[in-house]
Order: sequence, then C-alpha cells, then structure tokens
Amino acid sequence: MAKRTLKKRRQKPVTSPYCKPSTSRIHQQGLFASKRIPADTEIIPYVGEKVSKKEGDRRAIDLADAREGTGDASVYMFILDDNYDIDGNVPHNTARLINHSCDPNCEAQIIDDEIWIVALRDIAKGAELTFDYGFDLEHFEDHPCRCGSDLCVGYIVAREYWPDLEEKLAAKKSAQAAKKKKKKKTATRKKKQAAKKAKAPTAKKATKKSAKSRKKAASKPVRKKPAKKTKSPATKKAVKATKKAVKASKKKKKTPARSKTRPKANKKKARPKSKKRSR
Repeated sequence: MAKRTLKKRRQKPVTSPYCKPSTSRIHQQGLFASKRIPADTEIIPYVGEKVSKKEGDRRAIDLADAREGTGDASVYMFILDDNYDIDGNVPHNTARLINHSCDPNCEAQIIDDEIWIVALRDIAKGAELTFDYGFDLEHFEDHPCRCGSDLCVGYIVAREYWPDLEEKLAAKKSAQAAKKKKKKKTATRKKKQAAKKAKAPTAKKATKKSAKSRKKAASKPVRKKPAKKTKSPATKKAVKATKKAVKASKKKKKTPARSKTRPKANKKKARPKSKKRSR
C-alpha cells in the first residue's frame, strides 16, 4: 500500500481594502493606509491559532527569551477571553506587521469573538497604522521605542506605566551623571599622579644628594665647646685675693733690697767723650 503524504493546506494572507504592507521607518515592515480611513473603522482582523492560557503563556515566554537583547518587540499573543489566547505568529496574519507607537492611531478590539484592528481617529492615506503594544515596566530597557511621535517616551511601555517610567529614567540619568563625574575625577587623579611620576627622578636625585650630605656631616666628629662654669660671689672673691697675693709675691722676688740711707742716684744720660789727636 502506497504511503500517502498529507500536505497542510497553506492559507492565503488576510487582506483588507483599507491597508497594505510596506517598508516601515519604525521597524522593518508595517501596514499603511491604502486610502483614507474614518475613525471607528474595522480595518483588518487579527487572526491566528487559538490556544489555551497555559500554552499561550509558554509561547509568549519562549518568544521573549528568544528575542531578549535584540530590541525586537514584535508581539503576536493576544488575549481572546479568560480561557483562550490567539497566537498571531502565522504567515497569513497580515495584521501582525502593525508596529507600536506611543501615539497610536489604532487599537485591538474583540468583536464577535474575533480580534479586529479598529481606527481610533481619521487616518490619512499613506499613514502607517500603529497600536499600543501595552508592555509592562519590568523589562522596559529591552524594548526601545522608535515610533518618532511627539509623545514618544523612548520605550515600549503601556501608558498607565508612564509616570513610573519617568521616575526610573530620572534615577537612571542621575546615576549616569554621578558615574560620569566619578570617572572624570578618577581620570584627573590619574593625570596628576602621572605628572608627579614624571617629575620623580629629579626629586629623587635631590633627595639622594641631600641624604648623602647628611650622612657625611654625621660622620664628622662633633667638637663641643666646654660649658662655662658659673662661680659664686664668694669663690670669685677668694680667687681674686689669691691672684693678688701671687702677683705681689712675684714682684717682691724681682726687686733687689735697698738700704734706706742710700741716696738715690741721679740718673743722667751718659755722653761719649770726643778723642783729641796729639800734634
């Protein structure tokens, strides 16, 4: 018996008279209005595989893990009701190409157990269709927003979390400024240390010479002057009397003794006599 190969019938992409795919400035491809779309118009259905809540959670987590750090914020899992989700990650779901915007012109609504993309306001021909992905705040840094609208907050976050996001961004900015200041301070300190190190050889040489001089001076014997001894007044008087007595005794020895009756000689300067020649 010949084996029969079952081929899964490929579904045709869902189309709409209101939109068509094209290259997007926000992210790769997007859906654009092919004509003017009035507000509240049901533009295109969001189709996909109907799965249980448990399976939907598993697929959403796997998709998030696979795209972590890539910046790709494509979301395909939509909540249908309390029991089922719609996994829109199928080729024929044209609505999966719609990108996120902080100022969207569309939203997803459940109409008769189906998910439809509905216009929030009048949309001009050629404008890109967008809706709010409604991500939470937990991993906002993994999902930067590139919508470019005037209301853009920089990240794909649901509007209800915008006040909390603003606080987190302010704290982050403050931390970055402190880090930058610390880095600048460190760089300045290192620059000063480098400059000091460059001047170190001269300073070292001078220090070495100074140390050598000190060592040489230390090797020389130090001669101390004898301290002057202070004498008491009594000692000074006794010393003075002793010196006087010694002086008097020396004078007595040198002078010859003379009689009192001996007259003093007249001291006259002697003159030599002139010699006469004999005739």
